[in-house]
Amino acid sequence: MTIDDFGDFLESIDSKSEEIYPLVLENLVKINIFSVLQDNDYNSFHKKLYKIASYRHGIGIAISCMAQVNIVGRILQIEELHGNGRAKELLNEIITGKSSISVGVSERGWGGRITKTKTAYKNIDGKLILNGEKSFLTNGTHSSHYIIICKDENENFHSVVLEKARKGLKINPFQLEYAREATHAILTFEDIEIYKEDFLILNYKEYSENLQLSELLSLCFIGCSYLSKIAQKDIYKAKKPISKEKTLKDIDHFLTYIFYISNLKTKDSNLVLKQYFPYGFTIILDNWKGFMCQFHSEFELKEVYPDLSLFDLLKDEFRFSRNMNILGIDNF
Repeated sequence: MTIDDFGDFLESIDSKSEEIYPLVLENLVKINIFSVLQDNDYNSFHKKLYKIASYRHGIGIAISCMAQVNIVGRILQIEELHGNGRAKELLNEIITGKSSISVGVSERGWGGRITKTKTAYKNIDGKLILNGEKSFLTNGTHSSHYIIICKDENENFHSVVLEKARKGLKINPFQLEYAREATHAILTFEDIEIYKEDFLILNYKEYSENLQLSELLSLCFIGCSYLSKIAQKDIYKAKKPISKEKTLKDIDHFLTYIFYISNLKTKDSNLVLKQYFPYGFTIILDNWKGFMCQFHSEFELKEVYPDLSLFDLLKDEFRFSRNMNILGIDNF
């Protein structure tokens, strides 16, 4: 299957948004979207992600894929390198499209700080009992397993794997107003007994920053695809065609830069991304809005293109970029 064939397949789907990801898993495997977890070719992965995001239903599907690769897949890769046989099996389930797996980190009121994690387990009469809640799990509705970040009685952090049917695990799906093909869920843990074989070696706190920056890098490709698609669609409405050309040129320049980072990541899966962050997406987004607001108010933009709200989440992340002078973009 070619990537364009996959696009045609997406266009033909009329199911509810939240039911689509399981329907397309088999075809995602056919276009080798998860092969990056074997060959580390992030350039090819990001090219496919960029293309997928341009299709109907594509934003949510691309979000689901990036979560499987950048967070879950990378965690399981690290575990496999340490000889964890279960991690190898779960990684193979992702690569072959047998199932999806979700990671639970975020909690209500934690403010993005892992040190405020409340989900914890205690030793009660010789048994390890887990209690708590995770408030935002991407792919959470349809996943077969969950990797849960928790702590012990001594405030040490651990990662444990729970299957969907584990006694005491409650799954509460919810939908965002954008990218609805990427399902989300709240997980509640009520007196769940966990076992030695559930634990991963990974110290999530040690890897969390680079995992998050990997996610944001992929989100930049998705964002560029979406912005370019909308600008092209509304081109005929532009009052100043030169601003359209500049906007698309800025996006192309930015893509060149993030592909440069992606290439470095292909060569070194342990690349420390902090040295390249912020990437600079906010400036691209603001310049794009300047072009689009020639014929839409900002309110109308979000009404017409609801998935746009996804990228507003990045504004604080990318507000000040030391990299934009590399791109040759004005008003830096």
